[in-house]
Amino acid sequence: MAKKKEKVQYAQLTELELKKELGSATQNLYKIRFRASTTPLKNPMEIRKIRREIARLKTFLNIKAASISSSVESNFNNGRAKS
Repeated sequence: MAKKKEKVQYAQLTELELKKELGSATQNLYKIRFRASTTPLKNPMEIRKIRREIARLKTFLNIKAASISSSVESNFNNGRAKS
């Protein structure tokens, strides 16, 4: 039976940890693409997996950024004097 890679719970990671993961995934994609240009890959589906992981990481980063900005905006609006 094939081993399944342990799923990373991106929702529990902090923004800094997500950025680290994104950097390493981007670097990994670069290395694999370079390797693919010189020699054929054993598993060309690796590129697709990494691209999708990068997209997933960017999505979670955007969600975290949106939640932070909406909470700051709501705090700003709540503290504002209404006329």
